[in-house]
Amino acid sequence: MQGKKEIDPVIKKPGIYFVGSYKFKMIKKTTMFEQGEYDIIKINKPTEKEVLEKLLKYAKDTIWKQRILIRLKELDR
Repeated sequence: MQGKKEIDPVIKKPGIYFVGSYKFKMIKKTTMFEQGEYDIIKINKPTEKEVLEKLLKYAKDTIWKQRILIRLKELDR
């Protein structure tokens, strides 16, 4: 089921979705036989534009390259 949290958006149509940048923060340190406890913290970097610029290098001449370029133009407005 989608749409439960900020990092789990409801996807209505195919495309590129940026849900933000996050890092894991350890809440409880455990032994190697226990599962650790973590929280997810929203951070400011990398931005959507920075991520798309990195992905562009790998898109080559695919449909994704065009979609990334369109989204980058939208972000520059």
